[in-house]
Amino acid sequence: MGSDAHVLISSAHADAHVDVACRRIEQLEARWSRFRADSEISQPNRLAGHPVVVTRGTYALVARPGAAAGSAD
Repeated sequence: MGSDAHVLISSAHADAHVDVACRRIEQLEARWSRFRADSEISQPNRLAGHPVVVTRGTYALVARPGAAAGSAD
C-alpha cells in the first residue's frame, strides 16, 4: 500500500508471532492496495457503475471516512 508497518512483539514465541503478523500484513496489502488491480479497494473503479461485493473490513474502511465527512457539515 506504499506504507511502512512497524510491529512490536514481546513474547517468548516471538518468531511465531512475527510470521502471523507478516501474513496479516500481506493479506491487507492484497486486499487494500490501490496499486494492485485485483485488490478489493480497486474493484469499485474497475467496475464503475456496478454493485461491488467486499468484505466487512473493507466496507468499514470505506464507509467510516464518508460518515465522518457527512457529520462535519
